[in-house]
Amino acid sequence: MKNIIVVTRNEELKQTIKKVCEVRMPKMNLSSISQDVYLENINAIPLEADIFLVESSSDGHSTELVLRKLAEIYPLTPIILLVTNQSQILLLQAIRAGVREVVNLPLVGKDLNEALDRVNKKISLNEFKNGKILSFLSCKGGSGVTFLSANTAYGLAELANKNTLLIDLNLQFGDAALYISDQKPTTTLADVCMEINRLDSDLLESSLIRVTPNCGVLAASTRINLDQEVNPEQIEIILELAKKNYEFILIDLGRQLTSTSLRALDKADIIFPILQQTLPYLRDGKQLIDMFLSFGYPKEKIEIIINRQKNDATVTLKDLEKTLAHEISHKMPNNFEVVNNSINLGVSPLEASKNSNLSKSLIEFVRHLTGIPVVPSKGIIRRLFNFSPILE
Repeated sequence: MKNIIVVTRNEELKQTIKKVCEVRMPKMNLSSISQDVYLENINAIPLEADIFLVESSSDGHSTELVLRKLAEIYPLTPIILLVTNQSQILLLQAIRAGVREVVNLPLVGKDLNEALDRVNKKISLNEFKNGKILSFLSCKGGSGVTFLSANTAYGLAELANKNTLLIDLNLQFGDAALYISDQKPTTTLADVCMEINRLDSDLLESSLIRVTPNCGVLAASTRINLDQEVNPEQIEIILELAKKNYEFILIDLGRQLTSTSLRALDKADIIFPILQQTLPYLRDGKQLIDMFLSFGYPKEKIEIIINRQKNDATVTLKDLEKTLAHEISHKMPNNFEVVNNSINLGVSPLEASKNSNLSKSLIEFVRHLTGIPVVPSKGIIRRLFNFSPILE
């Protein structure tokens, strides 16, 4: 049963809304509060509110304050605004607050029912998903974290037909989009954070670089001093919304450890530290994994990836596992030519070098993440090369 909160001083309006909600199926639990009471006590509304119905006041000022406070405290809860006069100023305030629907007063039951249907449809579409968050982090610069996170996102979308989002959280030097697309972002992560009070599924989707129908990238900004523009609370709101709209959310954290990236690690279902077979990586990797364990992350949340793996390396896989006291979960072979060609083209090796050992390892990695051998839809790979599905 959904909880509807009506913010109004009008007792007659409240009774009209109550009559509409009483005959709806499934039933809706209705409660109300006046604008004055709410503005005096912002904690007066229960946390389990699912939909807000807000009546606009005659002066407009209290309506603006109510909308702003609701957007700050309940950024993901849909708001339906009930208005007598749709002035441009009021509608602009409503848009900024993330209002989903505007219904004219005096209230007609049919109009409210249709607005509730549209809002409920969006809520239902979001509720059925609980996306998995995968955080990729470099133990040392140059590990290949961006290449792996970007191409894993592409592989999940194209090979496993999973609706996938890649978030570039490398705030200073993020360039994940370049690895799988030649498109330039018109909106970035920093821009989305600036509009966090009106963030919804549509705004998030419109902010992405759409690489394929199933793969979108929320690009990093090229601006400097982003610590002031992107904070942990904003990242948490984005991730919570993304989990309801995408089956996999991959985060490229780069090398940095900040309060913002730590929030992304906290929210992750799996953390993938990226190492190579050298002593500097071994030393930094040990420190990083020990730090994760000190945070209380369970060992099974951490899956180590060895990139550019060589059988004849001086530092062997057994050396790594013994020193790290942790199993090596995944290995990506050393293939400089394929990687270099892929990066320069801005095209995944799954598309440009489909028969390479690196592509085969990426395919196995996608198998591991999805848990089942799925058959992809006709995507770019099959259209270009006209071969049978890889994952079958």
